[in-house]
Amino acid sequence: MNHFVYNTLSALSYHISKKSFLVVKKWRDLELFTLIIDIFSSPAFKSLTREEQEKLYVYIDELRGKDIDREEKKKWLTICLEQLESIELKEEVLSRTLKKKD
Repeated sequence: MNHFVYNTLSALSYHISKKSFLVVKKWRDLELFTLIIDIFSSPAFKSLTREEQEKLYVYIDELRGKDIDREEKKKWLTICLEQLESIELKEEVLSRTLKKKD
């Protein structure tokens, strides 16, 4: 199977974009793969602008190469996911508030 088909099918199986999969597949050996999948499959991440998504891609790519231990990387990724979930909750509350006003 060629790389294009493999990357596309893998991205679809995780419900993320191909660009997200290209970033996350570099992390398979560091046991943080599922945490990054959770970040990229988050509805809040998907609602970010392309520029904001690109910034996260770049930082997560750079984080992999940084000379810090796995626990520090895991801590940063966990905080990132929590912040995305917080954004998602705020959007839900805002939409409910707007519906109640109508």
